[in-house]
Amino acid sequence: MIRTIGTCEKNITPQSANVITVGAASIEVVPDQSAKADEVAYITIQNTGANTCYYAFGQTCDATANYHGMLTSGMALPVPSTDQVNCFSPSGTTIAVTIFKRDQGL
Repeated sequence: MIRTIGTCEKNITPQSANVITVGAASIEVVPDQSAKADEVAYITIQNTGANTCYYAFGQTCDATANYHGMLTSGMALPVPSTDQVNCFSPSGTTIAVTIFKRDQGL
């Protein structure tokens, strides 16, 4: 399930993007944020490299059977703030992870 931004969530601030190199081994690009669910509105992951990246929610991933989808170059994916995301790229690529936090007290 992908969470959409409601009209009541206007006061969100993007944090600086964290660029992660993804290789032939599955790597966790978004840790489980469920403990911070009240302050993290949502997260986006974007394939900023030239090669395809496979992703999986809550499990390790590979290009054969253990993945939920793939991101080609330039594609972005909104991620619920409570999900762990793992990525894998057979040829290697880079992923930009941006966390959008709720402004407290506004």
